Amino acid sequence: MKNNVDFIKINKGRNGVINLNNMIPIPKNQFYEIDIKDEIQKDKKYGIILKYQTKWCNENKNQIIKNAEKLYNLIINNKANFNLKNRCCDFKSLEKNLNQFKLKKE
Repeated sequence: MKNNVDFIKINKGRNGVINLNNMIPIPKNQFYEIDIKDEIQKDKKYGIILKYQTKWCNENKNQIIKNAEKLYNLIINNKANFNLKNRCCDFKSLEKNLNQFKLKKE
């Protein structure tokens, strides 16, 4: 599969891919940094791949954000083609559910 607005290969696919079509909103207090050194000690192969993925993502941050914003806008403005729309999450519904979750927490 080739790179697309919702699909980005990491290191030409050698270290995985980013599926932006599966983006979900997460409250800022619900995510955390992973210590790659700890991950390497737990599982060397996984930790090394994680290290390469992180390096690549940091180097390509602007392109990832650009694709994510473009995809998001295509979907919420109903401008995506049929195939793209069908493989993407319903971003509006996910955001609505997140907001309801936040209200229940308060």
